[in-house]
Amino acid sequence: MLPLRNTFLAVGLISGILWMCTSISQHRYSIPLFNLSSSPTDKDMDVIGNNQVVFRNDTLTSTLVVPSLKAKYPAWLKQVTWMDKKIYTVDDPTSWLKVPENKGNEAMVYLTYIIDHYDKLNDVTVFSHPDRYQWHNDDPDYDALRILQRLNLTYVLQEGYANLRCAWLIGCQAEIWPRREAEAYEKYHKNDPDYELRTGDVFKEIWEELIPEMPVPETVGVACCAQFAVSAEAIRRRPREDYIRYRQWLLETEDDDDISGRIFEYLWHVIFGKTSVFCPIAGDCYCKLYGLCNLKCEDDDGCNEQYVFPKHIRMPEAWPQKDWDGKRREPGTIWWSNEKDKQSSKKWRDMRILWLPGYKSKHTGVQHQKRKGVPAGGKKAGGRGGRGR
Repeated sequence: MLPLRNTFLAVGLISGILWMCTSISQHRYSIPLFNLSSSPTDKDMDVIGNNQVVFRNDTLTSTLVVPSLKAKYPAWLKQVTWMDKKIYTVDDPTSWLKVPENKGNEAMVYLTYIIDHYDKLNDVTVFSHPDRYQWHNDDPDYDALRILQRLNLTYVLQEGYANLRCAWLIGCQAEIWPRREAEAYEKYHKNDPDYELRTGDVFKEIWEELIPEMPVPETVGVACCAQFAVSAEAIRRRPREDYIRYRQWLLETEDDDDISGRIFEYLWHVIFGKTSVFCPIAGDCYCKLYGLCNLKCEDDDGCNEQYVFPKHIRMPEAWPQKDWDGKRREPGTIWWSNEKDKQSSKKWRDMRILWLPGYKSKHTGVQHQKRKGVPAGGKKAGGRGGRGR
């Protein structure tokens, strides 16, 4: 009886060891930091100063892709030591990382990176703008560094694509109505030389050209502003030739950069496998993507203690220590200091402000302007002019 008992114990022990070995070998790709239907736990993350959460992404490799200007090199990226960094200086022809042309805003850099590194991608690639402090960044200080520190790469690996912005302002839930806007453009504006072309006017036409395998949707919605993380698997669901074709379109189009770049801003999530309207509930997004699971969120579209629209679209020089009025502030807190500021921010949110000339393209040095030879808002043979939203 004793030998039989020992045999069962031995078999059980060997089975346990084999199971552990299999689990460990699969850990790199299969075991999530937390179940998508639940919140992350203490064992999944570290908490550092100012209650910042840092996920333990030790088993994953990652790359940060950033466009830059020669005169505005993003030196703050030296602090991002846990990611490989690919910084494209778009106005420097001697730069090690080159783009074929400084065109299409950040889209040219993103596509060039994918094309050149398609066969040697890290587990996760993060595509981001170069400024550390900018209104696009979903953080009380609008701080890109803190966003990168908190980013849960394992969640990105599971989802395939994750927008770095959880707040719906601007872009969700229906930013573009391709069919409706195309019809209105053809009927009312196409032959008007004073009309300023908008992205929605041509979105349907360009969708059909770039992704003809997918029907044009009624609506397109995703949180702005072309900053996102994507897995290598999601990138490779499309052949490299697709990205080459996208970039060739970008090189050849006569649409202004603010239109061609914005076309991709509202296509990336579709290219990487999400539905045309991709607007996760903000509270869930903050929890799963950044480990911020105790925020008070009034609505599905945002959490006011995490992100509100700034007082101005430009950050003051002394930010985050001082605000736009030169007053000292507590970093890590929402910018408003009184009820008047709070109502002002809510007004901006309710208005869903449109893009303003001169700042959308600052990271590529290309300002919003009409193409040479095109009347303001007009059209020339074979091309389109005007600023688009």
